[in-house]
Amino acid sequence: MVRLLLTFLIAIPLIVFVASDRDVGDAKQHFEKYLVKCEMNEMRCVWFLNDRPNVGMKMTLNLRKYSVHTVRDVFDLAQQMTATQKLSHSQVNTLKRLSGEFPQSNKDVDFSRTVCVAVNNSGKIEVYRYDRRKPPPIIQRLYDIGGGYFPHEEDK
Repeated sequence: MVRLLLTFLIAIPLIVFVASDRDVGDAKQHFEKYLVKCEMNEMRCVWFLNDRPNVGMKMTLNLRKYSVHTVRDVFDLAQQMTATQKLSHSQVNTLKRLSGEFPQSNKDVDFSRTVCVAVNNSGKIEVYRYDRRKPPPIIQRLYDIGGGYFPHEEDK
């Protein structure tokens, strides 16, 4: 009986660990698909809570419709805190300018610690990745204009 109980206590954490690794991979794939489906004249952004890519803070900037949509996407569970706001002509012009000025991506940072930005210019989608703990100033500017939440150093 004790042997059975010990086997059970050892096996359950292994099963949970394997399932959570698979879920993390599925969540990463989910958010990567969100980025690469960026439409013409659009920018898509995402960063993750708790260094795990299962809760993504998404922001979609639609330059054609002069709007920004933000949502907290809990992978395979729910979408929360959804909001859509209008952008001014000046904001859209600034975003268009910024879309061509992103610095080179940091491919070395772990996906769960990134802030990702996808841009669709004339049908070509480019995805940029940066360490969300030290984002380039242009990314912070993008979030300032879009009104999406971006954590400050003391929030991390």
